[in-house]
Amino acid sequence: MRRRERGAVLVETILIAPVAVMLLTGTIEFGRLIYTYVAIEKILYTVARGAASTQGINFCADADTTLGAIKQLAVTGSEDSGGTSIVGGLTVDQIAVRAERINATDGTLGLCDCSVSGCDTASGGLPPDFVTAYLTDGYSFRPLFFGLTVTPVQLRPHVRVPFGGP
Repeated sequence: MRRRERGAVLVETILIAPVAVMLLTGTIEFGRLIYTYVAIEKILYTVARGAASTQGINFCADADTTLGAIKQLAVTGSEDSGGTSIVGGLTVDQIAVRAERINATDGTLGLCDCSVSGCDTASGGLPPDFVTAYLTDGYSFRPLFFGLTVTPVQLRPHVRVPFGGP
């Protein structure tokens, strides 16, 4: 009778062990996904906050050097352009910043146009109400699951802060 019980325990272990390993692996990968999302969100917050609180940024110029330096510092943690990204595969070029203003007539939030009546501060326009930082094409997160090819998950965080700082 004892030998039969040992055999049953062995069979149960063989049946349950792969399921337990898959659950553990899935939990670890879900943790990596959440960690990556939060890290990207913090990077975008740093960019948005830096852009909203720094004087002299031209939101209408794509090649604004101050905004480029803020992005570089957020992505790599240093102002050196040769630094490695905090989040693997994330580059400065993937981050976009836009100025937004509340429409006075209907109260909706919209993109601030680059004109004197808009947010072109270099031409005498008013500053925006909000600054939003986002990833232009998202960030592709590829989970690892026993060496199998898994469809990547697109992460698309964005952060909005009031102009002048949070």
